Amino acid sequence: MESVTFVAVTASQFVVRVTVCVTLVVWLRWGATGVYTAGALTSGAYGLALCLRELLRGGAWPNVRHLGGLLRFALPMAPTGLCVFVLQYGDRFFLLRGYGPAAVGVYGLGYKVALAVSMFSLAPLYMVWNARMFKAAEAPDAPQVFGRMFTRILAAFMLVGLAACLFRDEAAAVLGGAKYAGASAVVAPVVLAGLFQAAASLMDAGFYVRRRTGPKLYVTLAATAVILVLYAVLIPSYGLMGAALATVAGFALLALGTYWATQRIFPVEYEWGRLIDLTGLAAGLYMVSRFLPPSGWSVVVRAGLWLLWPALVWLCGLPSEEERAYVYAAVGKALAWRRPAAEGTTAGHSGQLAPQVAGDSRSESPTMEPAEEPVMSGLP
Repeated sequence: MESVTFVAVTASQFVVRVTVCVTLVVWLRWGATGVYTAGALTSGAYGLALCLRELLRGGAWPNVRHLGGLLRFALPMAPTGLCVFVLQYGDRFFLLRGYGPAAVGVYGLGYKVALAVSMFSLAPLYMVWNARMFKAAEAPDAPQVFGRMFTRILAAFMLVGLAACLFRDEAAAVLGGAKYAGASAVVAPVVLAGLFQAAASLMDAGFYVRRRTGPKLYVTLAATAVILVLYAVLIPSYGLMGAALATVAGFALLALGTYWATQRIFPVEYEWGRLIDLTGLAAGLYMVSRFLPPSGWSVVVRAGLWLLWPALVWLCGLPSEEERAYVYAAVGKALAWRRPAAEGTTAGHSGQLAPQVAGDSRSESPTMEPAEEPVMSGLP
């Protein structure tokens, strides 16, 4: 729950790791050994420091009974992690054997661009939700809350993912140069695979709140078996695109299997209608962008298409009343902060601005108190 501390620790760890890595690789000439040594030293030092911090703050050692429960909960996660490794990186081994290391490098760059979508959308939001979902699971409206959070986090993923797809050529050119131009072709399908993976990760909450991680292993094993067959069939014939399509199919199967398994132990009311509409709008804008020529002015048009997605989402009425009220209150508060002090702006007055900005009776939602910080159910 200490997000500022988390960001500070992560940023400082990054700086320290880069510094140690440069020292070992550039100055001491350790090569690849220096890279991994820098990672081990930095992670070890920060791990020890953070553990000491928690112990000094009153952290408790687990007793034998708790340790047994932790092991039973975590034991299925080890083979599951191996399966996820195959799902994410197994295609490289097939590409290496059939097309050589150059193809692996090109595909890997496109895959990295797509992975950045999760880093800037799913990862930070899931950390917040993961800290709250166990308490939310105890509430009587848990099925609805989990469904709303599923939609909201995937909507954030779609917003960032659409940007990655629209500017995939530029990303490949900046990160890899002309030799890696082919990497842009796999960005869109891998982003779609990432959407399925994000959905599966969010659905995993059912396993965790019910303390039943065993079914997750079986679902992941099934998806891994299917994707290995797809790798063997598609990659020799279609190369990079075959690897990308196999990844889409594998993670789609993982999401379907996770949905089937979790609904049996923790039913959630997913908002499939809203999700289909959100996905359809993003896919439509992306398809429009493919008709644009590769010229400088098309970058501006694609930027407009990206900004058009949230506008269309709003105009099509996809946000709920509660979400609209949250936006009205947040915008009203931001505008109030920017008003000159001479106009008599006070903290109390700024809280009353949300209904005026909205200009709509819907902003007076019973879930939103105008004089308080904007809050949506399930989120801080």
